[in-house]
Amino acid sequence: ALPICLAQVAENLFSSQRELRPGAMPLPMDGRMEQPADMRAVMHAQNDDEQQSMLPGARPTQGKWLTSRVIAGLVVCTVGVAAFIGIFTSKSQLRWGDARGIITEVMNTGDAGYDLIFNSTMKGCLDQNTIPDYLCYNQVYGRHEACFALRQDKIRGSCEAVAECLRGQWYHHPVNPCESACKGGGSGQVPLKEACDKQWKVVTDLGKICVPDDAPYDQKVFWRINQQKEYVESMATKCRALITTTTTTTGGSSLFCFALVVPWTKEVSLMGLQDAIQAGIFGCEGHAIYSDRVMRIGNVSTRKLEHTNLHCNFSPRTHTAMNTWIFRNLWKKVLADGDWKQHDWIVKVDPDTMFLPERLRHKVREHWIAVAGQADNGAYFNNCKFGLHGPIEVISHKAMETMDSRLDNCHAWPPQEDVYLRNCMYHLHVKKLNVFSALKEKACGHHFDYWNCYGNFVAFHPFKTPGSWAHCHRVAKWQHFH
Repeated sequence: ALPICLAQVAENLFSSQRELRPGAMPLPMDGRMEQPADMRAVMHAQNDDEQQSMLPGARPTQGKWLTSRVIAGLVVCTVGVAAFIGIFTSKSQLRWGDARGIITEVMNTGDAGYDLIFNSTMKGCLDQNTIPDYLCYNQVYGRHEACFALRQDKIRGSCEAVAECLRGQWYHHPVNPCESACKGGGSGQVPLKEACDKQWKVVTDLGKICVPDDAPYDQKVFWRINQQKEYVESMATKCRALITTTTTTTGGSSLFCFALVVPWTKEVSLMGLQDAIQAGIFGCEGHAIYSDRVMRIGNVSTRKLEHTNLHCNFSPRTHTAMNTWIFRNLWKKVLADGDWKQHDWIVKVDPDTMFLPERLRHKVREHWIAVAGQADNGAYFNNCKFGLHGPIEVISHKAMETMDSRLDNCHAWPPQEDVYLRNCMYHLHVKKLNVFSALKEKACGHHFDYWNCYGNFVAFHPFKTPGSWAHCHRVAKWQHFH
């Protein structure tokens, strides 16, 4: 529109100059120079005007007329362009409509929370301009009935779940952790279960309170939800500790696996992948993820390590993390939570370790390992010829009982967590089992071939990205070793 308008102004300018030039003669359409009979009179009149404009005090009528035409053209051009821009930008401010001008009223179901989510979802779809408006209309309205029904569910109809439903995403259902934690125990669990259920209802009720994205921080409820979830988790932990334990039979292969995640690293995406495909620690009978905060990774909420800063220094001499005090707190938390009491072997796995729990089950069923694991103070796997390495640490149930009663006797030294655990096992008289097939690692003599993920190993390390981890998992699963 702007180039066309300016071209019209230029045409007016040149035509005006041609018409105002003294002696100018308009060309006929056929290009001949023949003039009408009265042309001479017109030329004389123009010459008279020119002579008058040359007199002292005379006004430049021709220049004024030319300037006014140009200014008028520019004004019209500006108004036209402004109108075009106004029409273009007003499109996104229309109540849900497509390019053909179909206007649809905003959602008004009477449920203020649902209406807020629906209208903000529709506006977000329109503002992205990634698909035509009518597709936004069709998709969001097409999901309305199912998502509105979800909203009516007193347990599952949280604002987060409804928003994911309207966007066509998979939405997770909140799970009360006390349902599983308070099973299998005695009467002491009953009051804890009742208190936990009441607290969980507070969590679900808060989840149904919807506020705009631009609302002030003090009006948002996510921090209150996280606080309540911590209360629920603490009650669930107490419930687990009251579960009636049974004597572990020799040769048992039930695994409790856990990992520590540093939230500002790629470890979050690595654990998210493992949860999505139910691999790694998620293939164990019991599992948990710990961090310095409560957050959601896939379908799992992390358990918080209190008073623990996950930042640590690196040793310039050994090129290893000086993280003993972090993992000492982690082992104390795992022991206090009590999940391990229901399992035969306890496994700490780093997020960048590709771990195959089915292979570990075959290992711990071997007679010599099963017997040693339950004898005296228990046993642990020495997974490397250089000594225990931290990517995977395997400890028997009996050894965990020994740690539970005497962990404070282990001094928090050296600064590397795997060396600390190795020394602690020695100090507690826990038997060392040389199971070098437990780990194929770059830092343990497999510098050039750890990455091929070939061989009858329980775990491979390191794989720092979800893509490399998944590739190693596919290659290792393709092999059949027992």
